[in-house]
Amino acid sequence: MKHLIFLLLIGCSTASTPERSIEELFEHYRIASSPGALSIPQESISDEDLAAILGDPRTPELRSLELSGNQLTSTGLGHILSSPKTQALTFLNLAHNHLDDESIQALASSSRMTSIEHLLLAGNRIGPIGTTYLTKSPHLQNLRVLSLGNQGIEDGGAIALAELDSLETLDLSQAQITASGASKLLEKSKAETLILSGNPLNRGTLNLERFSGELTELELRDCSIGAEELDALQSVDHGGSIRTINLNNNPLGDAGTAALGRAGWLSALKSMEAYESGASLESLKALRESWGKRGGLKVETR
Repeated sequence: MKHLIFLLLIGCSTASTPERSIEELFEHYRIASSPGALSIPQESISDEDLAAILGDPRTPELRSLELSGNQLTSTGLGHILSSPKTQALTFLNLAHNHLDDESIQALASSSRMTSIEHLLLAGNRIGPIGTTYLTKSPHLQNLRVLSLGNQGIEDGGAIALAELDSLETLDLSQAQITASGASKLLEKSKAETLILSGNPLNRGTLNLERFSGELTELELRDCSIGAEELDALQSVDHGGSIRTINLNNNPLGDAGTAALGRAGWLSALKSMEAYESGASLESLKALRESWGKRGGLKVETR
């Protein structure tokens, strides 16, 4: 779960601090003493501020740029894409700014994205159209981690992302994806870790024949998954690689827990969490018996 922890630490919004001058930012973050990295989160940085920082001779050539929780728009993104300081970026975090589909079109068409391995864009104003720009970009062949949660990616965006190659981690938490979009991702996504927490998977019907063969870790916390959804998933072909599932905070109940115990892929898992399931002690005991004597199962009664 190392990618999940990594995303949670750097992709979430926190309370902003009082606005600082550019000189104060340089002093506080010691920009000049951080070779290859610039990290200024939650400082209400404007597009103009960013232009000044990137143009300042004290700012080093960058491989990592972390600007989550600021006030950046497509203009600020333009400064990033054109600055001599950002030609070798591998890590770019612009989560919780003011980027839209037009911004993502510019980003996806820029050759600066060729070296990017981690791209964090959660909590902006990106929709299915912007997501499609990313999937059609010829410059993201080295992308390993992509975060697009906390905005309206919806099923259209999810279906497009299912075709994106080379990913290790795809985080689409709270992205307004229903069962239809989730089905495509579960079956077609090339990502090893797929995070769908906080999406309403009880809307529509989960419909897939097999899990993706590349999928090893699946995060389905807070997805309103109940007995009907588990019935739809229990007979899905394992796909050969899935090892970890998180089902915490879903209303499985006794019927859903029983369906989980009957799932053909249960025996292939190395770990599974299903806290806050609403299941009875008897149902959880039966699930433990289905799981067997191997470790890795974490459940509790409510």
